[in-house]
Order: sequence, then C-alpha cells, then structure tokens
Amino acid sequence: MNRTTCFFCMLFFMWLTVSVHAFGGRYESLAPQDMPEFTFMNPEGFPVTLDQYKGKVIVLNFWSITCGSCIAEMPSLDQLAGYYPEEDLMVITVNVDPLRKPGIQSFYDENRYRYLKIYQDPTRASQQVLKWQGLPTTFIINKEGKLIGREVGYEKWDSADALALFDQLIEGKNPKIQPSLLQKMKGWVGF
Repeated sequence: MNRTTCFFCMLFFMWLTVSVHAFGGRYESLAPQDMPEFTFMNPEGFPVTLDQYKGKVIVLNFWSITCGSCIAEMPSLDQLAGYYPEEDLMVITVNVDPLRKPGIQSFYDENRYRYLKIYQDPTRASQQVLKWQGLPTTFIINKEGKLIGREVGYEKWDSADALALFDQLIEGKNPKIQPSLLQKMKGWVGF
C-alpha cells in the first residue's frame, strides 16, 4: 500500500470516528428520578418551571443556533411537536443563546417550523442545575414529572422507534429503551 492510500485510509477512519460521535447521540435510560427545579422563559417571556407541565410527557431539548447537530435535529422535533396534542406530549426546545426572541423567531420563520414554540434560557442557568455539558441535550420526562432518559447529541425524534417510545409513555407504560445502531457502532470502534 502506498503512502497516499494509507493517508486516505487514516482520514476515512478519523472521519468515521468523528461522525459516530457527532451524529450518534448517546441515549441513557434512567430509573425514574426527580427532576431538579429550574426556571426558563416561556414563549410569552415569563419565567416558568416544569411543574406547569406535569401530567404530560415532556421532551425537554436544549439547543443553540451555533450548534450544527442542534439545527439538524430541529425539523424532527418540530414534526414530533405536531404529531401529538399538547395535552399528551410537550416538546420544549430551550434556546440557550443570549439572543432576543426576534432573532430566534427569524430562525424559526426561515426554517418554517410550524409547531415549536420559543423557550429561552439565555443565562444557561439550566446547565448548572441539570449538569448538561454538550448540545443538543434532551431530557425525557414522564407524566409524573420524573426524569427517565437523557440524550446527548443528535437524534431523529420523529422516527418510528421514537414515536413508539412516546406512545408507550403517553399510555403510562415504562418502556425499555433499545440502543441505537450508532451506539452499537461506538462499541465497535473503541468508544
């Protein structure tokens, strides 16, 4: 094998490693636990807590306009928000940029999001309380207000597997989460 071929093989494996990390979110299924209290801004600009949404399954997503993986998963979050009535499931996408609402609204309008509402945490106070480190980070909260799962990284939230999970949660069941193919691949490449 010549040097050029070796060089391109190394580049390919480096790309594969980065791709698996960047696009294969890590889902962690948790024993139901209390969700720490924190405050964020609702679409009207008033402070709210998750207690106001008890009785619903909550998909709580933290994102930034500067995060490529965040932007990539927003269309699936928008579809998920439109798939279920708000009485059953709330998709709360909390922007953590120090932007004013019109800047985020412009981004929503450009991307034609129809179902997502604008929630904000411009001071990132949630980061200290929830200990999230990377974006996007998504928390799954059951109807009783208990944290049952956390996803770090990109996920396709409107996939058949995700919808089946949410259907079970809405019915009050405690589903077993299966690892994604990319999570399995991470084990194969040394993660």
